[in-house]
Amino acid sequence: MTYQEIKKALKNNRTLIWEDPIPIEGNDYTIQKIWDYDNGETARILYGPDNAPYFSEAQVFLSEIKLKKLDIKEFHERIESLIEEIEDLISEMPYKGDSETKSQKIYLINQLNQFHYAVNGIEEEDFEF
Repeated sequence: MTYQEIKKALKNNRTLIWEDPIPIEGNDYTIQKIWDYDNGETARILYGPDNAPYFSEAQVFLSEIKLKKLDIKEFHERIESLIEEIEDLISEMPYKGDSETKSQKIYLINQLNQFHYAVNGIEEEDFEF
């Protein structure tokens, strides 16, 4: 990953994983903390499972850091959260009519409902490559 990609992932509360070039079987490489990654080449990390009493520390290349893939449940939870945020923003708009042609608010509500409907149709097989 690049510095910018890491910043974006952290801003969006995405989970990062260290792809250790020499992995040890049984290790959890979930990154719990990351710092000193602004030099563009390496970063310092603490990694291990969420519930661990302590974490391991390493200095790694940015190219070894990856986003954790979302499972279907995490995907739906994230999308639902974003839809709720958008709904809150739309609710602050005034009504200018009761149809899409007269009210941008109605148009946005209808489009968001269509998007929500499409998201609800996503299944596990949609994540298979």
